[in-house]
Amino acid sequence: MSTLFSLADATLARRLERLAALAWLPGTLLDIVGGTLRLQRAAFQSLSRPDTSGLCPAAPEAHAQGAPLLASADFPYDPDLARPLWGQLCDLLASAGGNPAEAVSALRREVATDEELPARAYAAFTHEDEAFFTGWAARLPQAPALIHFLAQAALTPQLAAVTETLSAGHDEQRVWEHGHCPHCGRPPFMGELRGREGQRWHTCSFCGASYRAARLQCPFCLERGEERLRMFTIDSLPFFEVRVCKTCRCYIKLADLREQAEALPAALNDLASLPLDMLARQEGYSRPTPSAWGF
Repeated sequence: MSTLFSLADATLARRLERLAALAWLPGTLLDIVGGTLRLQRAAFQSLSRPDTSGLCPAAPEAHAQGAPLLASADFPYDPDLARPLWGQLCDLLASAGGNPAEAVSALRREVATDEELPARAYAAFTHEDEAFFTGWAARLPQAPALIHFLAQAALTPQLAAVTETLSAGHDEQRVWEHGHCPHCGRPPFMGELRGREGQRWHTCSFCGASYRAARLQCPFCLERGEERLRMFTIDSLPFFEVRVCKTCRCYIKLADLREQAEALPAALNDLASLPLDMLARQEGYSRPTPSAWGF
C-alpha cells in the first residue's frame, strides 16, 4: 500500500495531476499540497533511523488491551531537524501570495522576536494543546490554520520515521477495535476499504500509521449499533463514501480501493473527497480531526 513517502517521483506527479482535474480543488491549494509533500519527502529521506532505545513502548499485554505503543506526547523529535522544513514551508506559502503570504509575513515578524515559537508550536501539536492554536488563529486571521499547518507539516517526516520503527510492535493484520491509533493513541482522519473482502483500514491524524479497523464501528465513540451508523455517497465520487455516527455526530470518509489500479495515499484521498465533507456537515455531522495538512 502506497504512503506519502513511498511513491516514486513520477507516480506522485501523476497522482497530483489526477487531483488537478477535480473542479472543486483550487490550483493554489494543490500547489501548496504538492510543494509540501515534496519538501516532506526530501526531509524524510535525509533522516537517519531514529534512536528509540530510550523509549518505553507499551508492553504486549497492555497493547493487546488497547494501549498505544507510545503516546503521541512521548514521540521523540528534534526541533532543530524540523527548523529547515519550517522555513521552506514558509517560503512555499509566501510564494502562493494572497492571505497565506500575508500570514507568513506576520508570523515571521513574530519569530524574529521569539525564536522559540516554532518549538512551542511543535510541543503544542504533540501534546494536543488546542488553546495554543486557537490563540494563534485569532492572531493570524488571514490564515487561521497556518501555525497548526506548519507545526504538523514540519514534524510529519520525523513522526513517520518513529512510527515506522515502532510498527514491529503491532500486528497489522489484527483488527484494532479501539478508537485511536495503535501506534500513538490519536484518532484517524481517513479510512480505506482494501482487498476483496473490503477490509477497513484507518490512517492516523498524528503519526500517519495505517492500521486495520473494525468494519462496522464508529472510530470515535465506538458505537456499533447498525441503526446508529449511516453511510452517504454521491454520484460524482464513485470510489468514496462518508460514514456518520448518530451517537457522537461525527464522521469519517472512506476511500474504496478495491477496484482502483492506482490508488491515492490517504492524505490525497482526503483532498479528492472534499465534497463529502460538505455533505456531512450539511447533515449536522462534524469531523473531530484535521487533515494530514493541518487544516
